[in-house]
Order: sequence, then structure tokens, then C-alpha cells
Amino acid sequence: MSLAQDIKEFALDIGYNHVGITSSDDFADHIKEVQSLGAIYDFYVEDPRQFLKGAQPKMTMPSAKSIISLVWDSSQNAFPESLLGKIGRIYLARCYNALRHRINGARYQLTLDFLTKIGCEIGTGIFVPEKRAASRAGVTAFDKNNFAYAR
Repeated sequence: MSLAQDIKEFALDIGYNHVGITSSDDFADHIKEVQSLGAIYDFYVEDPRQFLKGAQPKMTMPSAKSIISLVWDSSQNAFPESLLGKIGRIYLARCYNALRHRINGARYQLTLDFLTKIGCEIGTGIFVPEKRAASRAGVTAFDKNNFAYAR
């Protein structure tokens, strides 16, 4: 089995719904779009996390070969009706900044541990345009409303 297949199989086994792998090539379209917005996106361009550098992954991590996109479908969970329409499902599912002792944090940590074990180098502090990376990896689509949709 190939390295890519091993990674995909592992991630699917631990509960991700979709796994895609794409190149670490620049996201030139993203850079161009952000720069075309001018001053209204100064907050993004000037952010200390340097998001535009992340759109050029090899600038931050010259050894980068691939970007792995993991998708977990938060719509598969049931949430209280009183919260729906007020709080996004992705927040209700506690997917952002998930703690290691919670399922989403544990799933992510297991993936990092697996990748390290099989010899993959993991970039940290690199903020790639996630929606574009997932789309290029074939696991989501997004449009003008800026939401990413999985199959």
C-alpha cells in the first residue's frame, strides 16, 4: 500500500469522513484575491500569523511536499433544537481548538502521532488557506458564500 493510502486509511479508521492529499504548491489564486481587496483586508495581511506566507507553503517549510486535508462531518451529530440557527454546528461540535482529551482533539493528536511514526515531517504554525487546500485535495467545494461543503 502507498504512503498516501496508509494515511487515508488511518484517518478514515479513526473517524474522519474524508481525507485528501494535495501538493504543497502555492495558492496563487488566494494571494491574488486577497491582494486585490486592498485596504479592507489589511487586518488579514498584517496579522502576526502571516497568512499570506501560508499560501506559499514551501516559503515557510521548504521540505513540504504535500498538504493533508481531513474532513469531519459535524452535521452527523444531533444538537438541541434551541441552539440550531443561533450557533453554528461546527462550534457546537467543538471542532475548533479541540482539547486533546475530547474526541476531536484526540482524533487530531492520533493523526499527528501516526504521521510522525511513519516518518512524515509536520509543519507547525503554517496557516495554509484551508478551504482552498481541501478543495484542491478533492474533499470539499466552496463558492462565493465562503462555506466549505463536503460530499
